[in-house]
Amino acid sequence: MNWNAKLITAAAVGTLGLSALAGSSLFAPPADAFYKQCKTYKLSATGGRKLSNLIAKSSARSAWRATAHSKISKRWSKWLIAKDRGLSCSKSKRKWRCTAIARPCIIPL
Repeated sequence: MNWNAKLITAAAVGTLGLSALAGSSLFAPPADAFYKQCKTYKLSATGGRKLSNLIAKSSARSAWRATAHSKISKRWSKWLIAKDRGLSCSKSKRKWRCTAIARPCIIPL
């Protein structure tokens, strides 16, 4: 193989590599942008007062799931697929209390 043939082969391999990379997830939008449907509004819920911040956050997420379930339906009460999730916590008299806020979402069937 002469020098020109090697150069053309290297260029072809490089181009194929870039086109394969462009088709990978590095350049693709997040998958949830295609299949997740979310409400335009946020729901919030406050959990109970707890001795630990970690347990207070868990309580707030549980309260958010219960709120979404009662106001919309069980399908919309999944914290892990909700959008714009947030937790805010405060401590008073050695106990923590947190509020969870998020936009409920579903993954349509």
